[in-house]
Amino acid sequence: MTDSFAAFGRFVDFYSKLFAQPGLLADAACRQSYKDYVPIYYRDIFGPGADPHSLRHLRWYRRLAPLMALPQGSRILDYGGGYGMDTIFLASLGYHVVFYELTPHHIAVARWFSDRFGAAFGKLPIEFVLVRSDPRPSGLDAVFANEVTHHIEPPQRVFNDAAAMLRPGGHFFLLEPNYLNPVTQAFFLRGRGIRTTKWLVDEMTGERYLWGNEHIRPPWTWNRFAREAGLKLKEIQYVAPWFAAEKSQAALARAQGAEKWPMVRAVVASHLGLHYAKP
Repeated sequence: MTDSFAAFGRFVDFYSKLFAQPGLLADAACRQSYKDYVPIYYRDIFGPGADPHSLRHLRWYRRLAPLMALPQGSRILDYGGGYGMDTIFLASLGYHVVFYELTPHHIAVARWFSDRFGAAFGKLPIEFVLVRSDPRPSGLDAVFANEVTHHIEPPQRVFNDAAAMLRPGGHFFLLEPNYLNPVTQAFFLRGRGIRTTKWLVDEMTGERYLWGNEHIRPPWTWNRFAREAGLKLKEIQYVAPWFAAEKSQAALARAQGAEKWPMVRAVVASHLGLHYAKP
């Protein structure tokens, strides 16, 4: 069995060294704006002295813990996978991961990062799929959406897509900031104001579309979307912003401290992992 936390440390160390090298993404097949933005986006994750034991990194790792409980070889789709870091890490553990994104630029960046990790540690089992591809993936063991659903309007689409792509008995993991945490609310309010949606233009089609501007929601709203898609809630994972336990795979897979207190955890958790299943 792979020690996933040790693998996470290797993963963070590899990309921290890669980000420190000159010419990051120089030969990636994407727009220059992506090459300029990605190092800024990850500067607090893979900046100098990045430590997998930092609170930021531990929150990232622990949100993925329910996925890492799935059997190795499971076929998992990373819905709106961004620049591919979740995809690459899960694939490095032996999962077959579908990276599912809206633009070829995101796919080009994720491929670039994947190719370099694969060259160092072995080819990764990743499929790169554009959202508009036909036919779309099906028969999946799991779908996860890591802090992406609050950018999609209407969000019901994410739940409907997951239900359609999962096999019977498959799992949907929704990973989102905790709406009920006052610190989380203050963070988003400071960053976006009160405007939770805005209109953008699709760079591939030129069409206007409504975009969720950090439009976080309470768990009962996410649960309603799931029910309407025919998905059933199995459990909620509460991720608090501190970790007093031993830093090991086993310890970090368990709830700890305030995460065990039913009323307190609903407010102090910075993030939630909502685990749904397709009947």
